[in-house]
Amino acid sequence: MRLLNVFIYDIVTRIYFTAIRIAALFNSKARKWVAGRRNVFRELENLKPSEGLRIWMHCASHGEFEQGRPLLEALKERYPAAELVLTFFSPSGMEHASWQELTDTALYLPADSRKNAGKFLHLVQPDIAIFVKYELWYHYLSDLHRRKIPAVLIAASFRSDQIFFRWYGGFFRKMLAYFNLILVQYRDSARLLDGIGLRKHAVCGDPRFERAANIAASAYRNEILEAFCNGKQVLIAGSTWPADEEMLSKAFASQKTDNWKLVLVPHEIDRKRISQFAEQVPGTLVYSALEKAGPGLASAKVLVIDQMGLLSRIYRYGTAAYVGGALGGTGLHNIIEPAAYGLPVMFGPHHRQFPEAQEMLARGIAAVVENADELVKALEGFARTQNQKEIREAAGRLFDENGGVTGKMLEHLLLSGLLPNKKADFQN
Repeated sequence: MRLLNVFIYDIVTRIYFTAIRIAALFNSKARKWVAGRRNVFRELENLKPSEGLRIWMHCASHGEFEQGRPLLEALKERYPAAELVLTFFSPSGMEHASWQELTDTALYLPADSRKNAGKFLHLVQPDIAIFVKYELWYHYLSDLHRRKIPAVLIAASFRSDQIFFRWYGGFFRKMLAYFNLILVQYRDSARLLDGIGLRKHAVCGDPRFERAANIAASAYRNEILEAFCNGKQVLIAGSTWPADEEMLSKAFASQKTDNWKLVLVPHEIDRKRISQFAEQVPGTLVYSALEKAGPGLASAKVLVIDQMGLLSRIYRYGTAAYVGGALGGTGLHNIIEPAAYGLPVMFGPHHRQFPEAQEMLARGIAAVVENADELVKALEGFARTQNQKEIREAAGRLFDENGGVTGKMLEHLLLSGLLPNKKADFQN
């Protein structure tokens, strides 16, 4: 049965990877996915043998890296001589330069196959492998298990409707069983793992709270944004998709939002979409076209940020936030980042699979909007000073309750024996 399952898995993954290669003929993101993997093994052949602790962390994209980053920073502090090898599945991870602050070695993960997994692990030779949230690849996990290399899944979040917990999900449960330790965000996830007989887990919380709080507390100034916001009420709309932008354009083309300004940060920089938005909302300015702060910024109503890597820091200029992805079917993006600044957060109706969304709604920090009218109504409520004060206080309590996640993760890694207890064990 196992061989049959592996055979079916291989067929499905080959079809999937072939589909990406075909899509590369028409889609720029798929082209980057394919091009980025062409020379991975050649790059790995230049990797020098490790003289100390070598940590391999795999993330699907930039969002997952932000969840794994606090643990990497803690490991680097504890083991200064440790080498970090990062891999990403999606181009969004490789294109964000923030990983360069931690390591020079970041690559695309080769497509999952027995041959690729074996070659990758032979060249990297990690002492521990850390997967973030939900990236599970059978051949990599089974080969790690065969080589007796510890594998850890961190920031994991499970739902009862996932395949692991279905009667036909035995093959995928086997993948989870290959992990030596699973660190989950919430107790509900731990109970689900208990229900399928997996006991090597611990509840640590969501590391995004810690990461977002650290970014919010760091110094940052942007003269263009300061001149644009100019003390006005500002909605920061982050990680938006076409459906989000259509709703926002209707809301900000209306006179009902004359007391508000909009900073729009699309999830993907698409010049055609930006041009369409500017046509619908006259007076829209584009960030890259502004060399410096000028007098026209104060009177403009909309500023589109067409530069990657700014969003988590510019929420500090907002009065409220809208986070994209939940109006359509792409998946809600990071709502913890704006909450770190005490901002009320709005998002679309498709949010049920995101526990942090349920928590923020229950505490009155967030609101669901499905159209332009509802968005305008929510902004009217958020404009009240008393409401803003109550939301900031509620957000502060939420972050206080979700602090110390990195320390908990490191503690469980040490207690489980997957990392050396003595700092000197892996130092030159």
